[in-house]
Amino acid sequence: MRARIQTAGPTEAEASELAKQVNLETAGSKIFASGPENHKDHWWSVSYEIFVPQRSNLSLKTNNGGISISDVKGRLEFSALNGGVHLSRTGGTVRVARPMAAYISS
Repeated sequence: MRARIQTAGPTEAEASELAKQVNLETAGSKIFASGPENHKDHWWSVSYEIFVPQRSNLSLKTNNGGISISDVKGRLEFSALNGGVHLSRTGGTVRVARPMAAYISS
C-alpha cells in the first residue's frame, strides 16, 4: 500500500503541522485515515494505492474521492460517494454497494 497525504493551509508551516495530525490506520481488513476537521482554509486528504493479488475479492468504500480498479478478477463490491469509478481489465461479479452517480467503464 502507498498512501499520499495532502494538506493545505494559509502558510506552508500550518499545512505541514496539519499533516502531522493525520493518522493512517488499519483495523483488520480496513484501511482509513483520521485527523482534524477540515475548514475553508485548512484541509487534508489521503489517496491510497493498494496492491492485491490478481485473483482477489474486494470491498471498497470512499467518501469524497473516486475508485479505480484494474487487473483484478473476483467479487468486486464498492461505493464511491462524491467520486467517480473506473474499471479496467476486471472479471467476476461487480456490485455497486449503493446507488451513485458515476461513470463506469470496462
